[in-house]
Amino acid sequence: MKYKENDVDYILDLFENNYRTKRIYSEGNWIRRIKEFDFNKVFKAEVFYNRKGQPFLRRNINEETNAIEDIYLLSENKHFKNNKELGSYFLSNLIEDTSDNIIVCDGTGSLDKIIGTNHSHIQKYAVMHTTHKTPQGKIKKVEENVLNNSESLTGVVFLTQDYINDVEIEYNLQNSYLIPNFIKEIPENHKPSGNKIIGCISRLVEGKGFDLLINVAKLVINKDPEIEFHIYGEGSHKEKIKEMIINNNLENNVKLFGYTTNPYETLSDFRCVLSTSQSEVQSLSMIEGMLAGKPIIAFDIKYGPSQFVFNNRNGYLIPNKDTLSMAEAIIDIMKDDSKYVDYGEESRRIVLKEFDPDNIMNKWISTFNKNK
Repeated sequence: MKYKENDVDYILDLFENNYRTKRIYSEGNWIRRIKEFDFNKVFKAEVFYNRKGQPFLRRNINEETNAIEDIYLLSENKHFKNNKELGSYFLSNLIEDTSDNIIVCDGTGSLDKIIGTNHSHIQKYAVMHTTHKTPQGKIKKVEENVLNNSESLTGVVFLTQDYINDVEIEYNLQNSYLIPNFIKEIPENHKPSGNKIIGCISRLVEGKGFDLLINVAKLVINKDPEIEFHIYGEGSHKEKIKEMIINNNLENNVKLFGYTTNPYETLSDFRCVLSTSQSEVQSLSMIEGMLAGKPIIAFDIKYGPSQFVFNNRNGYLIPNKDTLSMAEAIIDIMKDDSKYVDYGEESRRIVLKEFDPDNIMNKWISTFNKNK
């Protein structure tokens, strides 16, 4: 038996001939779930219980693929082949079929549950937060599923016009809408930084171009060894980045700081915000940097940066993978205090106008009203 910190919730393992057969999850006096295992220690099924101690749902697990293959809604005497069917059933029963009601699929992995309901009047939308292709051109099946099923939706919402232009003809989209994300927390105060710090806030994953960032850092530091590159974030690529830093003898100038819980306080130390990412739609970290009054230096990739980064206006939009030009832009913004302040102020003006919460909410409301 394993207790949690409050000693009220616990996990109880049941064994038979030294083999675990069940794992019981409890919250107080309520047994809420029991997992079942075979004698090869393979997870094969689980049963969920209500607060009266009655089982209401059982899920069977394919022991080879680990996929859910059968779901029994015991409380209603119904059987479903998978989570998609179960989700569609509940949505159909929970939401009245009227055009005043709206479902927004914010995670594309849930699309099949939404289009599988029996509604004929309700409004259904999917939001494309990311592209349907990797930087190498490989199709991402979950995102492409939205594009292939657009006719089953009231609308598909995109964050940039460039993305709409690229997929509209190929996938015969007749119901695309441009509605960017907005920033909820907008700092009232911002000030220039005298630090020689280039900042990057990002998930540390493949596709964010950290190999390119290291190459840029080498070029910059050769010209000005006082400049530092501060990288904030966590992710599966972190150890690889550490290895690149060490292999290039950049430990004193390129530093990893982990995840930041206060991005605006972190941004206040930066001279500018750098993005070497190879895959973006609408970069939150760049937009936060603009709100903090920072110039942005980014590679011109599909589809996000060109929407809000303008050359020699609020930063530099660099031809993709042109590390030499990016290094020169960094040196330029470091040397020219007047340009640094002007670009930072323009960054803030652009983002406040483009991503104003009221304007973006009005776009959503207008879209909903149009499709009633």
